[in-house]
Amino acid sequence: MTKIKRFYDLNESVQFEREDIEGRNYYKMKCKTKDILPSVKLINMEEEHLDDVPELSFYVDKKYSSKPTFIDGDKYKCERVTGKYELGFLIFKNDEPIYLVSIYEPHGASINQKRGMVTIWGHETIINLWLDDGEFSKMHTR
Repeated sequence: MTKIKRFYDLNESVQFEREDIEGRNYYKMKCKTKDILPSVKLINMEEEHLDDVPELSFYVDKKYSSKPTFIDGDKYKCERVTGKYELGFLIFKNDEPIYLVSIYEPHGASINQKRGMVTIWGHETIINLWLDDGEFSKMHTR
């Protein structure tokens, strides 16, 4: 038992693997789902919902990558993430993933710098997520 270490004791960050796509102006960033789960808070889902999702990925445009938003000196970004299907959004704080938000048919996300909140919208739902503590509200639009 003395050789077991907790994830946070290792002081390691999640490593994303870059996959270049020939002939395209974007590349794919991917990681194993099991590697990211200890470091993110799941929003609007449970860990069991990811049992059949071995890998998470998102695309980055080489010229026009996602613009970060700065709140109290911290850099936040939202990336649309997919597994076997479009899952939702991965929220980064200082280039480290902190929230994984599931939403049905994700369409977009916007960070409100003044309120410290990200609004994520999908086909039938809008989620407001407060970045400081992970509290969220969900509104159905159907």
